[in-house]
Amino acid sequence: MAARVYLDARIIVSGGERSGCNEARTMADWLVARGIQGERIIIEPEAWDTLGNAKFVARILKRAGIAHVFLVTERFH
Repeated sequence: MAARVYLDARIIVSGGERSGCNEARTMADWLVARGIQGERIIIEPEAWDTLGNAKFVARILKRAGIAHVFLVTERFH
């Protein structure tokens, strides 16, 4: 898991409400259950699609002054 290799990295999870659960919150909970510190995780809970994921996360990155990222995704996107 990349989060265990890059120990100083912040982690952004992105995704809105689907089938009664929030995708970003579900991903954050999954990471915490596997030992990743919750303080490292930034939750973007509004995106409804891949474009929204990119758009909303780009805003977070810009506000935080983050210029380099390591992107983890899946084939679906």
